[in-house]
Amino acid sequence: MKQTVLNQTILNWTAKFAKYILILVGILYVVKYLYIVFSRINYPFELEWMEGGILTEITRIRSGQKLYVSPSLEYVPLLYAPLYFYISAAASTIIGLTFTAQRLVSFISSLGCFYVIFLIVYKETRSKYAGILASCLFAASYPLTGGWFDMGRVDVLFLLFLLLVVYLVKFASSSIMYILAGIVMVLAFLTKQSALLVSLPIMLYCLLWDLRRSIYFIGTTIIVGGSVLFLLNYIHDGWYNYFFFSMAKTPLMTSSFFKDQMFAHFWKKDILPTMPIALALSIFFILAQFFNANKKNFLFYSIVFIDMVGISCLSRVNPGGGQNSLLMVFASMAILFGMAFNMILESIHTVSERGQSLIKIFLCLICVMQFCLEPIRYNTALYIPNQRDLEAGKELVRKIKQIEGEVFIPDSGYLSIMAGKKSYAHGAAIRDILMWDEGKPKEGLLSEIENALQEKRFSAIVLSSNNGAEDRGPGLRYIKKYYIKQDTAFEDENVFWPVSGLAIRPEFIYVPRK
Repeated sequence: MKQTVLNQTILNWTAKFAKYILILVGILYVVKYLYIVFSRINYPFELEWMEGGILTEITRIRSGQKLYVSPSLEYVPLLYAPLYFYISAAASTIIGLTFTAQRLVSFISSLGCFYVIFLIVYKETRSKYAGILASCLFAASYPLTGGWFDMGRVDVLFLLFLLLVVYLVKFASSSIMYILAGIVMVLAFLTKQSALLVSLPIMLYCLLWDLRRSIYFIGTTIIVGGSVLFLLNYIHDGWYNYFFFSMAKTPLMTSSFFKDQMFAHFWKKDILPTMPIALALSIFFILAQFFNANKKNFLFYSIVFIDMVGISCLSRVNPGGGQNSLLMVFASMAILFGMAFNMILESIHTVSERGQSLIKIFLCLICVMQFCLEPIRYNTALYIPNQRDLEAGKELVRKIKQIEGEVFIPDSGYLSIMAGKKSYAHGAAIRDILMWDEGKPKEGLLSEIENALQEKRFSAIVLSSNNGAEDRGPGLRYIKKYYIKQDTAFEDENVFWPVSGLAIRPEFIYVPRK
């Protein structure tokens, strides 16, 4: 009898120890993320190749100019909604016009995402442990999303607004909360266009579950959103709709969803090998709500999960879809993972004490396995630029400054500003027009580019390389017609590459042909 009691005591302590180990492993990923943030947030050059384009937009706001105007060699807007740019511009008035301001906005947004994920799980389970575990799993997805949490891009602020909408709609206890959810949805829409696709399934849930109150959420979203869009389009003389709708929808419409190889890549590479246990527990939780006749939870979380997975997949298969597209799917899986963990622990009370301990130990072990899978384990040094990168960037700025006259750096125009010169339209924005537009804006932009090159307006043009391939020049055929390669930006092949996203860097320096 004493031996049985002793064995049970050992099992109980082992179960408690397993829970401590699990949460410590999860918190380790939060600590690693914070270390990366404070190691790179003040890095003066790009961490990802589009950060500079966003800094250009922020600079434009600070100078009092409009964001959405007719495309020209001087400036072409990026295909994003304006809210993130304005928030970052406001932050830059305090911090300074550097990358730090926009990264700080994303970093604070990521902390907000952790907290809202915790709140959703805690509100549903009344377990702080499950809420913290869910947030830790989302933090562990940092390498799976390309190190995007603190990137100076729009995505994490967008995710924060979406998670707030999920929280407000799910736990709405009054019409005011539905109205507030509608306002937050408009903020998401003003951050990234894909909020429109996310909002529709949530509206469907509101109609099915609470028809009377759904009008507050749907009405607020449509009325406030429509009014803001009308005002923005009016202020920008119609160009807002051109970039926000006409141009942004073209890549979406041209992607072949199920036939695209990225659809298979999404499941075979992005999801199944990286989060198999979290995915299994997410599906298990949704099915359990169905079999337990919890209609509200089944309807809501199945809609949200399918919505988030679908939008992430659709974004991933689009031309240019990167790992940042996976933020939504991993956030939704983290929420369901935390709730599934707590649900299993809550449902084993009818089992013997020995059985309960064994189930707890097994559950914690498989969750630890999820945190320890190879795609999730990562070296923090991979996401932090080193001293050689910093010195190489400074040397390149000095080299640009020494060139007499204007310098065109399509993919890194911010370097021209750092060198005290004028910046021009970002290469990505130019390529969007050249690829997706078939009207007068494209014709005018092409003509302007060719005229500028023919007239040898620039003393030098610095083109980027994509892993060594010289293919990153908008209007490249015109550049090579009127300019000739003279030098390279770096002697070292291993410096100044972005730590996230597309692997490109300024590489080839062209000068006018004589």
